[in-house]
Amino acid sequence: MNSSAYLEKITSAHITRPKFMAWLKELLDLLCEAGTVLESMNAAFSLESAVGAQLDVIGATVGAERALPYTSQYVGSGYLGDEDYRSYIRAKIMQNMWDGTNESLPGLWQAVYPDMEMSYTDNQDMSMTITIRGDVSNALSELIQAGLIVPAPMGVYQNFIIQSGVIPAAEVSVGSGLYEYGNDEFPNQAE
Repeated sequence: MNSSAYLEKITSAHITRPKFMAWLKELLDLLCEAGTVLESMNAAFSLESAVGAQLDVIGATVGAERALPYTSQYVGSGYLGDEDYRSYIRAKIMQNMWDGTNESLPGLWQAVYPDMEMSYTDNQDMSMTITIRGDVSNALSELIQAGLIVPAPMGVYQNFIIQSGVIPAAEVSVGSGLYEYGNDEFPNQAE
C-alpha cells in the first residue's frame, strides 16, 4: 500500500497546506504499513505455507499438539516435523468437522488425503476395521495406529490395516504388490 494514492484525493482547500499534508502523510504511512502487515498475515498463517511457530499457532487453534503423546519409533525428537505436523493438523480439522456417522468418514478422508483411499467395515461388535491404501509415510502410519488421525465414535475400537505402496528397497525384490503394515507376509510371494 502507498499513501500517495490517498494524498492525491485531498481537496484543493487543504492540499496547499504543507503542515497538514506532512501530518497526513505520516499518519497514512503508518496505516498503510499496518495494512501491509495485515495482508501478509493471511499467507503467513495459511496451513499450506506456514512453517515453524506459525504452524504451531494453527495447530493450537484446532487442538493438535506438535509433541507426540507417545514414544515414537520414527520421530526421534518426539516432535513432528512441519510436513507431518501439517498432515496431523489437517486430520484434526477433519475430526472437528466430522458429524459422527460412518458414512461420512470416507468423504472427509478423501478431502484431507486425496492420494490415499480409506474404507471401513463395521464389525457390529463396537469395533470397526479401517483399511488405508496409498503412500503412507512411517510417521503418518504411526499417528494412524495411535488413533490420532482417523476420527472414531465414542466407545468404538478401531483396527487399522495400512497398505502402503511405499515398499522399502530391501523388500521390493521379495514380492510385487502392496505391503501391509504390521504384517510380515507379502502378496504374490513365491512359496
